[in-house]
Amino acid sequence: MFTTLARLNSLSAIISSSLFVLIGMISLTSLRYPESTLSNIQLTQFNVVNSYNKLNEFAFLRFDGLIDSSHLFDNWNTKQVFVQLTANYNNKNTQSSTVVWDKIIKPHQQHTRIENAKQKYSLKSKSFKDYSNATLTLTYDIQPYVGLNRQGVLHSQPIEFPNVKSNI
Repeated sequence: MFTTLARLNSLSAIISSSLFVLIGMISLTSLRYPESTLSNIQLTQFNVVNSYNKLNEFAFLRFDGLIDSSHLFDNWNTKQVFVQLTANYNNKNTQSSTVVWDKIIKPHQQHTRIENAKQKYSLKSKSFKDYSNATLTLTYDIQPYVGLNRQGVLHSQPIEFPNVKSNI
């Protein structure tokens, strides 16, 4: 009646349909993540200096903090969490956003202490004197085993730009 190829085709269609339904149900269970600010970042040092050629100014910062990401791992579908510290600063003409520091947190590193950390990526501008303040924002991206990536904010803190110091 049915050939072996037709039976194999029917079996693979049933298996793949069941697999897609299972994956869809798994991704639906991980849609709700808590949106709370449980982490703290303290700025320990913030300097703005001229470069040698005086074409650009660079802002350097150091910070301490405790990233409490345990609530982000409450769902069994969370594989890892990507955390990044972003500096957002603007003047009347332009708005700038720069990632200053980032880290990947695995499930066994849920309470991560950061001590005297330096920025990984530079804050650079022609002149920072037009910028009065900035906002440091600690954000996260949750990478699940199955489903969509989720994003949120762990901490946000306004800071004032200091005066320009001597050359590097």
